Amino acid sequence: MLTYIFMLAWLGVTAFTSIPVFIYFNIWNICQNATGLEGASLCLDPRQYGIVPLAEAKTVCAGSEKFYKMCESTELDMTFHLFICALAGAGAAVIAMIHYLMVLSANWAYVKDACRMQKYEDIKSKEEQELHDIHSTRSKERLNAYT
Repeated sequence: MLTYIFMLAWLGVTAFTSIPVFIYFNIWNICQNATGLEGASLCLDPRQYGIVPLAEAKTVCAGSEKFYKMCESTELDMTFHLFICALAGAGAAVIAMIHYLMVLSANWAYVKDACRMQKYEDIKSKEEQELHDIHSTRSKERLNAYT
């Protein structure tokens, strides 16, 4: 039961690490398109992602110096790559947990089948012993009948 809870926890971690990757990917795309298109007015609104409250208007447009500083900073690239690594690690943990659960269920089925097979072997050996006892008793009776 605990394994299934850990599986759900890692699935949640994977889901929550995909959100920052999506946000940073969109920011990176806006930065790439802003440098390619000089006349375009591309803006980044953090309210779309739920980073800031809806009452605040903190849009960063492509023409501002603040936007270009953000796009040229190494922190943006480093953070984006770290979030990708976190997502890949959480995804690997989910795949490992799925593999573990499959192996666990296969082993449980093997042990359950082995237990049934042991009961079958016990019953079979008892029946063979009874048949042997009956056969040996009848053989003794036949020998006694001839004497």
